[in-house]
Amino acid sequence: MVGVVFIYMGYLVLPGYITLCLARIRHNRFLLGYGISFSLLVFTQIPIRVVGGSLATWLWVEHISIGILFVVAWIYGHFYRRPSVPQKSSGRRISQYVGFSVVVIGFSLYHLNVGAYTEIPSDFWIHLGDVWNELININKGVLPSHGLDIAGILDGNYVSFLHAVVANLFQSNPLWLVPGATLTSSIIFLGATYWFTLRIISNVRLSREAKVAIATLTTILTVFSFGVSAFSYVRYYAYFHSIFNFPLIYLSLLLLMDYTERPQSSAKRLFLIPVFLITMSLAHKQEALFSLILLSGVAIWRMIRTFQVSKNIPEILWRRTRILGLATITALSLILIYTFLRWDMVWPESSDVVDASIFLPFTRGLPIVNPGLRFWNVLAPFGVVVYLWYFSKRRWFSGIDYINVGMLSPLLTLFNPIFVIWFLHLMTEDVLWRMSYLMPLSLVAAFLIVYSFSDAIKANSRWKLSIAALMTLILTSSLLPFNFRYLYNPHSRLPSLYSIHATNGAGLWEDLIRTVEKISGNRVILADGVTRYVLSNATPHRQGVGGKELWRNKQKLGDLLGTLKRRNYKKGYILVVNRRDGDKSAIGAVSGHWPRDILRVSKHYSLDLDNILKYEINRNKLGFPTGRIELLWANDKISVYKMM
Repeated sequence: MVGVVFIYMGYLVLPGYITLCLARIRHNRFLLGYGISFSLLVFTQIPIRVVGGSLATWLWVEHISIGILFVVAWIYGHFYRRPSVPQKSSGRRISQYVGFSVVVIGFSLYHLNVGAYTEIPSDFWIHLGDVWNELININKGVLPSHGLDIAGILDGNYVSFLHAVVANLFQSNPLWLVPGATLTSSIIFLGATYWFTLRIISNVRLSREAKVAIATLTTILTVFSFGVSAFSYVRYYAYFHSIFNFPLIYLSLLLLMDYTERPQSSAKRLFLIPVFLITMSLAHKQEALFSLILLSGVAIWRMIRTFQVSKNIPEILWRRTRILGLATITALSLILIYTFLRWDMVWPESSDVVDASIFLPFTRGLPIVNPGLRFWNVLAPFGVVVYLWYFSKRRWFSGIDYINVGMLSPLLTLFNPIFVIWFLHLMTEDVLWRMSYLMPLSLVAAFLIVYSFSDAIKANSRWKLSIAALMTLILTSSLLPFNFRYLYNPHSRLPSLYSIHATNGAGLWEDLIRTVEKISGNRVILADGVTRYVLSNATPHRQGVGGKELWRNKQKLGDLLGTLKRRNYKKGYILVVNRRDGDKSAIGAVSGHWPRDILRVSKHYSLDLDNILKYEINRNKLGFPTGRIELLWANDKISVYKMM
């Protein structure tokens, strides 16, 4: 795993970080270093996707680009950048790095203990299948060319390609590298959350230790609270494209905040925002939209605030802020007008969207998100407690624009008919709920906890201390999967944080996967639906027909094999008889994403199927010449046959 983490970090963090060191840029170094590195990984893939090429070609392009970046950064730092000013307070930096170390080491130990999240049949396996598709192309020697097809460029699996490159370098099935890959992506995501939080609260009147405590607690709460239904985001999405994009949302916001809050910040850095937006659009479009919403909201919110406190803001800053705010309002107006004139909207026949009149009678005919479905799955009891506490202490957040915009984001997006109509002009309603991820619940909760205790200690008030302790206890309890008579929480993220590798994940059928992956060629897999789903995404082979209707009796089995013969499919098929069941899925039961007993695969096979196969092989009554089907491997209730 160490080598895998080293390779991922070497491409995702190191190039940008070294670039900033050479350019003598200290500010936002972690986030900016990752943003530069990841953008470079994405952009260097474009020419390969346009004209084709090999993995070696891409590696040359990537490393030459890194070399050019280093040279340009060194020239900038040596000739145009002022010498670095020593930090006024080394203690502040040390305390920040202590908090960051706690986050990295703590999560690493946890991840090493529980392993990667590979529960069957989660979407993880679909993404693993995408990686295998990229790896198969890489192994062919020449990557396919899309030409100037914009759709092909926009829909490229840029993150899957990175996973496939690492698998090729290690000459390994990508599945066995997942622990290292997900550890890296999780550390980057949580590290970005940590440094972003420190920047967000940098102007708050708190001690440096309190700020570090807020940032550290935010990342911890992100693990336990950020997600949907029973799924913790950092666990479930660790191998997905989206988690690689999320730090760029933070980075784009920091660049905007620096420009509107720090007079010495140059407008040149704002041009990096479109670069990162393009990167997000190529890697996973959803986060680009998240970023645009937050950037627009913060720009307009801050512009409005300048009219209230303009005397306390330097003239250069309120001019910048008002120009950006007005430009944002103009751009949003033009986008809305163009969208409504260009596309027609069809009201979806789906429970994801409801009529707004359920809240306000005069809004009949206008769509909003159904608050009782995925929005509630994201908000959960934890979010309700955070909102109640937030509104009671609203004045504490008066100067933190990002938090205020994020906490109001449901009203600006999900429950705003104008936004919903605009969204439905462009995308489908089943992904609209993901705007719920804009709520900074973990950050607000951490801020409230630390600030409450700090305020109580400063005031030497036992009453305030008691209230802070009580609210912290209630908030912590809301994360647990409790189930009382009239009070229950089915949306705790804890079930996805347990280790299920050996009972419900890749470890359940690891020996089967290792056996099938060694079979040469690109063959068709015949098995029950769940086994086919796993093997077709974890090996270079593909799914064939199967399911319980083919396995329950001798007649159906004969019909299947007879069909293969009539279609002249004489060889290459892999037949798997899998009676090794997994445990019942706690997440499936709570979330409803899949049946609780989905891993009881033995029910798909008749009790005498093995005897039938043995009899047919020995007696040669399958209608094929002798030796057309043979037993390749058998172990612990699983058998693999190959049709010759």
